[in-house]
Amino acid sequence: MIASNDSRGWAQSGTIRQSGDYTHHFTQWKKGGSFEHHTFIHYQHLFGGEVHQYWSPYLTSCNCIAMRVETSQYATTDFNPNGYWAGPWLTEYAGEVTVDGSDVPGNPTDRVGFGHMQSQSSTTTWEPQQSGIEAQNFVHPERWDQVTCGCNSRAIWTYNPHG
Repeated sequence: MIASNDSRGWAQSGTIRQSGDYTHHFTQWKKGGSFEHHTFIHYQHLFGGEVHQYWSPYLTSCNCIAMRVETSQYATTDFNPNGYWAGPWLTEYAGEVTVDGSDVPGNPTDRVGFGHMQSQSSTTTWEPQQSGIEAQNFVHPERWDQVTCGCNSRAIWTYNPHG
């Protein structure tokens, strides 16, 4: 996820699993605090073990952020965050666990790995995520956890305390 420095605006792509549904690709963006967010959920059902590339590059061709899965572009912001968002922008990797056992894939014995994590350092340059990613598990810590596998790799999972 790319977020404004005040975290009131963002653009992201990833996976989502809502209660009673399968895991799907999704994208979401929000211009800022008082604006509503825009969400797109792809129809494709994702299976365990699949590997996908989720990325949200800033594109000078449209002065926007594109939300992509592999080479498919599912959405773009309808504004130029360069100048609108407070800087510097934040690179965030997040999992939401509002509903028990949803959103964050995996489980304690079958963790989902995220490798080759990168951030965009300029409009044309991507670089590996450096060591020192800050892990914060302060919302529902009983429902999920993560481990560092290397400087630019993480493994996450959801724990459903209700079975």
